[in-house]
Amino acid sequence: MLGARHQLVTMRTELDAQIRSVLKTFGLILGTGNKDTLIKRAEELAQGHPVISSLVAKLAEVRRL
Repeated sequence: MLGARHQLVTMRTELDAQIRSVLKTFGLILGTGNKDTLIKRAEELAQGHPVISSLVAKLAEVRRL
């Protein structure tokens, strides 16, 4: 059971890093925050950028599962 939890936490952390990386590539810095505000803040930053918004939306969808 602990192994499964560890795997899920690792996957969530990697998705968070991927979202930060996508935004940073386009010069949008997410900053610090907790797991609950990360997606909301990322979506706010991506607004007005169709490509970035689409990428963030897909990553956020996977993260919410």
